[in-house]
Amino acid sequence: MASGALTGTRQGAAIPAAEYLRVPKADWYRKTTWTSDDAKDFFAQLACAQTDIHRAQYLKIQALTLKDAKQCDAALELIDTAVEKFPTREVTQLRKLRAECLFALGLREQSLEAYRSAFQAQREQRNALCNVALAFAEVFHDVDDGAHRAELLELLREEVAQPESFGPFLGFRYALMFTRLLAGLGQMTAAAKWADRTLLAQRAEISGLRHYKPVGWASGVDEGTEIWLRQLAARGNQ
Repeated sequence: MASGALTGTRQGAAIPAAEYLRVPKADWYRKTTWTSDDAKDFFAQLACAQTDIHRAQYLKIQALTLKDAKQCDAALELIDTAVEKFPTREVTQLRKLRAECLFALGLREQSLEAYRSAFQAQREQRNALCNVALAFAEVFHDVDDGAHRAELLELLREEVAQPESFGPFLGFRYALMFTRLLAGLGQMTAAAKWADRTLLAQRAEISGLRHYKPVGWASGVDEGTEIWLRQLAARGNQ
């Protein structure tokens, strides 16, 4: 047998080298560096993906990995590639990720518009809820001296009516964000009610599986925030 003619096996049979090279490498779409060799390898593997759905997903995952590795410029290039080549795939998540990258790079105005674009995409594809308003509000609620609070509150209300339906983790984040926005807008009675809901959500017990013993609370906040929530909630109980 000629050297290099065959490599790998499939149920005891050798796989031809040309076919073996098309087998995707594990985690090739989760690179934490982005050199020219990294990019070359990624796009070579991407070309072997079976469908556009998979290609869009791989681009999104790789962009997210690079964002978490603080390589937002490279992440933005992949996001733009995905949006351009696969405009109907992963639209909301890609636009949301784009907004996050822009904010991380200090491009505040561009990030603001990108979050709005992401929410519009979510609005148009309601079956793909990506918690855009929540992420938007968590980033921008205090930006520009709170100038965006009214808009963020409206978007948050449109996104979700009952935060508890999302489970302990998201329920807590939504409740806390409602509290902060309402308090920032001076709507203290409503804020007090949400502060009480936030504290309840904070103490919600969670379990990894149904019918299993709870393993802890849904979330925690710093001491200063908890004191503020308790003082605010107490106003509503007077």
